[in-house]
Amino acid sequence: MDESTPKRMLDSPYQSALVPVSLPTSVAISNPSLCDNRVGHIEEGCSYDRRMTPVDGSPMMDSPRATSPDGYSYGMGKNESIGYDGPSEGSGSGDFSNYDHQGMPQSVTLTPMHLRKAKLMFFYVRYPSSSILKMFFPDIHFNRSNTAQLVKWFSNFREFYYIQMEKYARQAITEGVKNPEDITITRDSELFRVLNLHYNRNNHIEVPENFRKANEASLREFFKSINLGKDSEQSWKKQIYKIIARMDDNIPEYFMSPNFLEQLE
Repeated sequence: MDESTPKRMLDSPYQSALVPVSLPTSVAISNPSLCDNRVGHIEEGCSYDRRMTPVDGSPMMDSPRATSPDGYSYGMGKNESIGYDGPSEGSGSGDFSNYDHQGMPQSVTLTPMHLRKAKLMFFYVRYPSSSILKMFFPDIHFNRSNTAQLVKWFSNFREFYYIQMEKYARQAITEGVKNPEDITITRDSELFRVLNLHYNRNNHIEVPENFRKANEASLREFFKSINLGKDSEQSWKKQIYKIIARMDDNIPEYFMSPNFLEQLE
């Protein structure tokens, strides 16, 4: 690319681990209670932004609800209890004491393999409804507690995602970028590689093109908001969440295959 071209590829060397050591004060301070450490460091660098607000008209089901840290609610069935907080040590594939309508065994236990699958699903959907979650985990007999656990996972995935977006948006401003259209994300961009490493560490799947487009849109929206000084407002990220939620895509049907988890081992 010609040096006179204003376009900047955000390929600066990544200065820290997956989550920056220090962040602007507008980024929420990490809340370790949101990270389930019993699943092999489920979410390194999870954070809880208490200023995050729900998106109006989100596709979630009606109450009773489990509410994620960024304000999205997920509907659940009644007569279900809460309290499950992730797979226990040595849980393996779970306790199969239930069966689906086809007679296939179901477990109430979410395992580290389910976590890997959920991370891969994040490439397609950032804000999945509870009905989508249940559809793509056919081996799980859902109740209030394990549904809440899945909701928590996706909330943590989004927290890491948005932390990276704000970090790189501020970096672009520091580097002198003036026009959001000058910000581009390619598969070779450092930001893209960081996200792929976090959600797809073993490269189980090829990252879909729509995720790259969502990255670029997210980064530009953060850039515009920060550049306009909107980050001084309490709920400045709300509009960004709305835009990114509309970019959710269809999850491939092969994710529902009974053999999908075996491919992740």
